[in-house]
Amino acid sequence: MNRSWAAWLAGLLVATSAVATGVAVNQAYDNGRLSWPWLVGALLAAIASGYLARRTSPGGHRLRLRAAGARGRPPLLADVTAEQLGVHAGDTPYVSRDVDDRLRQMMHDDHRLVLVHGERLAGASRTAWEAARDALAGHLVLAYLHEPASSLRQLIEQAARDLRGHRGVLWLDGLSALQMSQWDQSLLRDLPDGLRLVATAETAVLSGEFLPPAAQLLLVRTDTTVEVGALSAEERARVLAEPSLAHVRPVVERSTPVLMGRLAGSLGHIERALRVGGEKSFYRIALVRLVTDWQRIGMPRRCDLTAVRDLYGPYLGDLLQDRQSDRFPVLRFRDARRWAQAETADRPRLVDLVRVTGGVSHVPHPLISVVAGEECAGWQPVEALWQYAARVLSDKDRLQVGLLAFDREDYAHASQMLSSPESVPIPAAVAVELAKWLAARGDTTAARRFFRSAIEAGDADYTPLAATKLGVLELRAGDTAAARHWFTLVIGSRHPLLSPLATVRLAETERADGAVEAARRLLTTVAETEPGILPETAMQWVGSVRYLEDEPESRPPDVDEVPVDGAHSSVLVRSLAATNLAHLEQEQGNTQEARHWLTVAADAGHPSIAPRAMYDYAALLRKDGDMQTARDWYVRAVNTGHRRIAAEASYSLAKLEAQESNPEQARRWFRHCIGGEQPDLRALSYYDWAHLENSLGNLEDTRQLYQKAADTDYRPTSLSAALNLGMLEFGQERDDAARLWLNKAAVANSGETSDKAKALLGDLEWRGGNIHGARHWFTEYLKSGRSTSRAPVLFNLGEIERMRNDLGAAERCFTEAAADDNADLAALSMYKLGVVARDQGKFADAQKWWERVIATGHLTYSPRATEALVDLADLPVSWNGSGEPAGGTTGPA
Repeated sequence: MNRSWAAWLAGLLVATSAVATGVAVNQAYDNGRLSWPWLVGALLAAIASGYLARRTSPGGHRLRLRAAGARGRPPLLADVTAEQLGVHAGDTPYVSRDVDDRLRQMMHDDHRLVLVHGERLAGASRTAWEAARDALAGHLVLAYLHEPASSLRQLIEQAARDLRGHRGVLWLDGLSALQMSQWDQSLLRDLPDGLRLVATAETAVLSGEFLPPAAQLLLVRTDTTVEVGALSAEERARVLAEPSLAHVRPVVERSTPVLMGRLAGSLGHIERALRVGGEKSFYRIALVRLVTDWQRIGMPRRCDLTAVRDLYGPYLGDLLQDRQSDRFPVLRFRDARRWAQAETADRPRLVDLVRVTGGVSHVPHPLISVVAGEECAGWQPVEALWQYAARVLSDKDRLQVGLLAFDREDYAHASQMLSSPESVPIPAAVAVELAKWLAARGDTTAARRFFRSAIEAGDADYTPLAATKLGVLELRAGDTAAARHWFTLVIGSRHPLLSPLATVRLAETERADGAVEAARRLLTTVAETEPGILPETAMQWVGSVRYLEDEPESRPPDVDEVPVDGAHSSVLVRSLAATNLAHLEQEQGNTQEARHWLTVAADAGHPSIAPRAMYDYAALLRKDGDMQTARDWYVRAVNTGHRRIAAEASYSLAKLEAQESNPEQARRWFRHCIGGEQPDLRALSYYDWAHLENSLGNLEDTRQLYQKAADTDYRPTSLSAALNLGMLEFGQERDDAARLWLNKAAVANSGETSDKAKALLGDLEWRGGNIHGARHWFTEYLKSGRSTSRAPVLFNLGEIERMRNDLGAAERCFTEAAADDNADLAALSMYKLGVVARDQGKFADAQKWWERVIATGHLTYSPRATEALVDLADLPVSWNGSGEPAGGTTGPA
């Protein structure tokens, strides 16, 4: 007799004994006669009490079978269809998979647990079903309707009760991460005789941080798990040979990976059902999305009516673009639920209502979560769901949801769910990654909290890693005392890699505080340490955590791409120390010492740091005028093949050869850099090569190279190239081409480059007689407020305003231009102010301005001002000036 029935009968006996006691004390007697109504009522109450005790006791709720035989008993596996177990086989024939023989053998060999996993839509469920149907056809099958509150142990206990000593298979399709975390050896050890477990899950669930070590140890065993992946070459051949699958041949023949689930059935019927098509559709889709997202984020509770009431309004508001909506339209909701529960010829049932203790649980069709993740038809869970989870879940449950979000690389919601690491211990690896993510986004307060959580975990590797990261964070924040504390803690840990790295960081801290000698001493200690081979455990850990990936100012580019081995790992920190020492000595003016340490770093041979040291050494030699030796070191850096440094060295070689008047060599290195994979250096190479050809008078080559630079995606260089190309065409009087390129630079509104383009466009339009266009561009130039060379543009705009007879505007422009330091422009502007004053009839002002021009003694405008003063008395009417624009309003970029 199992425990729940024993509890029921025990409760019934207790209640019955209460009746007997009542009889014994005459409660059931009325004047000495037995009161039958009282006695019958008491017995019924006792039975009801026992029934309620069973229904409400833990584990007392009876799970419902998906497929049942006669009298609700479990059927034989041979007698059920895949669809009855929730496997979506459709009308597609089964194409054998490479793992089929192994799976059948495992089932024939009496493996108590067989777990088939794969990427979503890889076909894991169908593969497991076909193997089980062949190997275990004579077993009873038990597949229970989804009940989130049921643990694996409860499912196994229910199956044992339902089997009644027969042989059976507990079918566990699509195990959640929460259920996966419950596996351990004791669960298998306690399995009743005759019960086998066949389970499926997504591969991502098996490899996440969510799984505790006991579950990981069990599930990584090759005799327990089988992975189903994308179609192999042999499987593709079998699909192509199947006549009924002729319609999928174009997909299978492609070289890209193909998942069997994509071929077996289209998701189109579900996508169409979830497409907005009218007012009712908003209410219906909101319900389906809510229920699906509840399962997607791994809520460890039932999606009952209370949860739906709380979240239906926000989901509806999200679809209706009414973010404040908290309505619960009862009639619309009932219609939506009836629609979602209905199965039609066009689509399957979208939502199941599973009867559970205390109500119902809403369960979505499994394929809806696939649609939800699609790029075009999918959607993201509404923020209100995450807020609801944070509000109602316990610390333990929030940990589960947060770790699942972390495994999906949804770090924003993972950090939200795990926002109180002090209340529930977070795995140290997770805390470090979240802290790094938060720090990169500027949330240093939260980052500190997660780093401290990892430090307090006491992990041999992640504690010193977290302390190192926290020290770097404090150093960047300027808190050198805190940084020194954390680095000293790591040094004391004697970690084979992080302890010397923390020594380098501590040296940076001392250097920031001005303690140059202390920094030099620390760096020398690390740099002079003989490289060795790290222990195997430390070597593996280095490869897994990529410890330098978020420290771009100190790490060499692409450090994560370097193959990790013991030698590389041990020499990396030594090389870092040597390069830091070189920079320190260079700052202190010790050139020879700087050269020494750069050669130490270069000769150490670390595949990422050595190329940078070679490049820096070449730059130092070039600065000191040793061009030939600099060439040799730049070539060494190029020959390393480092993706970034080799390109930088090629570019620097090209610039060096151009500077040394070796155009052929310069062209060679420009071509070498352009052929690399660095967009910024490719654009700069085109740009500087164009400068070289321009200096040699090769205008057509200059034009082509500037155009290639302008057509690149590297914005700063492309805009400068467009400006220079526009200036080149302006000088060649190719006005249409000049206008095209100058306009590209002008409309970008990118600082000085755009300002110069606007000023030159104004000159271009004025030269072409388009006064309105010239006025527009001169005005746009002056609006930016960034440029210091405003006076020439102000003068030209003043001329335009005088020609438009807006003398007040012309006077303002000339007045500001007259204050410029350029003596020629200042004298000319004052002369024009006299003309404007005379034209306005302000003869005294005109006389004042002309006298100021004469006082400058300017060779050109002083005589003209003298003539104007002599003629002033004889010219009482307005006089029109030439209106010619001043030249030289812009210069080369």
